[in-house]
Amino acid sequence: MNKLLIGKILGILSIVVAIIFPFLSGGLGGIVLGTIGLIELKDEKKETAKKFRILNIIGIVLGGINLILVILYGGMLNLFPSV
Repeated sequence: MNKLLIGKILGILSIVVAIIFPFLSGGLGGIVLGTIGLIELKDEKKETAKKFRILNIIGIVLGGINLILVILYGGMLNLFPSV
């Protein structure tokens, strides 16, 4: 499969997972998918690869923000109840 297509799909998925499922994945879904997408696009030199890298970076940043918010406010929402 084309690496540009894989990078594009993973970039879009990382943003969707980071926005729609922030508490389910804790932000890790966006970080993992975005990182894999960046690895796939590592050797590509085309201009479209640069756009897809930006999609992956946005997914990583949104996932990181969601991870921080879950850590800070997860206890307030009883997401991690004490045993």
